[in-house]
Amino acid sequence: GPGDEYTDYVATRWYASPELLVGDTQYGPPVDVWAVGCVFAEMLKGIPLWPGRSDLDQLYLIIKSLGQLLPRHREIFQQNSFFKGLKIPEPEHQESLEEKFAYMRHPLTPKELQFMQSCFKMDPVQRSTCEDLKRSDYFDRPMFEETGGRRSNAAQGGRHRAQLPQLQSNHPFGAFGSDGRQAKQVKNSHLPSILH
Repeated sequence: GPGDEYTDYVATRWYASPELLVGDTQYGPPVDVWAVGCVFAEMLKGIPLWPGRSDLDQLYLIIKSLGQLLPRHREIFQQNSFFKGLKIPEPEHQESLEEKFAYMRHPLTPKELQFMQSCFKMDPVQRSTCEDLKRSDYFDRPMFEETGGRRSNAAQGGRHRAQLPQLQSNHPFGAFGSDGRQAKQVKNSHLPSILH
């Protein structure tokens, strides 16, 4: 609720919102909307949108695309002992969301861009709610959408459903078939082993 304080370590770095990355302990559902945007972008692009190597690098990549942190978040960053003596590097040039998707096989549609932009507001108060996202124009698709010569699931079930983007088969974490089994073996030697 309003005024409550929460842990500042709650999300995998690549999907964490700016307020989480700077260590703000007063946050709410907008952090999840940010993560939805990151997952959506990754499904479209086939790779993570901002694959930061550290929390500082993550903040730099976000700022490079979306502009400066809010004054409140800059202040929290400066007071956070974890970042003592560190500064977020200033990007030499901005790289907008449109530019980040410029070399995709299928160009980014205006509806896809609008969906992401509604998730990626630096000010959490300005981000869409989950209800807003459900009503997004992105989900305004024809009921009978042809996919590979067959009617879509939406058409077969009689309900209006959009075709969601799918991870590309060259995704670094592999591709999965409709039965849930991994369809392609990928090399994961760079990942730490968690098995004993």
